[in-house]
Amino acid sequence: MRWRVFLLIFCVTSHQAIAADRQWYSLTIDGTRVGYAWHDHDAQSDTEIMRVEVVQLRTRVTIEADTRVVRSSATGLPQRIDVESITGSARTGWHGVLSADARTLNLAVSTVARP
Repeated sequence: MRWRVFLLIFCVTSHQAIAADRQWYSLTIDGTRVGYAWHDHDAQSDTEIMRVEVVQLRTRVTIEADTRVVRSSATGLPQRIDVESITGSARTGWHGVLSADARTLNLAVSTVARP
């Protein structure tokens, strides 16, 4: 029974710590809410997610962007960048790996049609 209580308290505390670092944004066009975004930050990574729903010519289009920067725990310098975007049925993204001094970026780009 004690372990269950400890586990519950640990999970609630961890969830609150994660939620405290998340900043939410509401996205608007001409005063109408069309989407949302959030930014997470901790010592090892920064993540930003954006999602927008737009109606154009009576068709609903979703635009999403997901960006993540992973940092070295020892130096704090960025090590890797992952970016993915979805616009309607087109899905694109790239993955970048930085050199040890964070001065050179090697990229791999991908484009995939959404099923």
